[in-house]
Amino acid sequence: MEIMIEELQVPIRIGCTEEERAFPQILIFDLVLSLKDGKSMESDSLSDTIDYMAVIERIQGITAGKDFHLLEHLSATIGKGLLEAHEKLEAVAISVRKHVSPLTKAVSFSAEFVRSE
Repeated sequence: MEIMIEELQVPIRIGCTEEERAFPQILIFDLVLSLKDGKSMESDSLSDTIDYMAVIERIQGITAGKDFHLLEHLSATIGKGLLEAHEKLEAVAISVRKHVSPLTKAVSFSAEFVRSE
């Protein structure tokens, strides 16, 4: 069972140079949250699933006030942080993109992070 969060916009200081990190850039995230089971489909209870607002707040908390150089490191920090915070998650797929130049629509990175137990 999967929950998708599409086009989540988060202001983040990111880039390889100090100039790039001087001001937050709006990064756009697409997430696929894979749950361990489908219990919530029968129970209709929030306690049996992942509260997507808590996921959004966790991402905002992970990125607030921090600088990142690479999309890869940012994605890993978020993926690992979400798995750590939400025991019902089996895996998290993250795609993140940012606008870098008028020559391209966006630059993006994607990866999947799987719980190891």
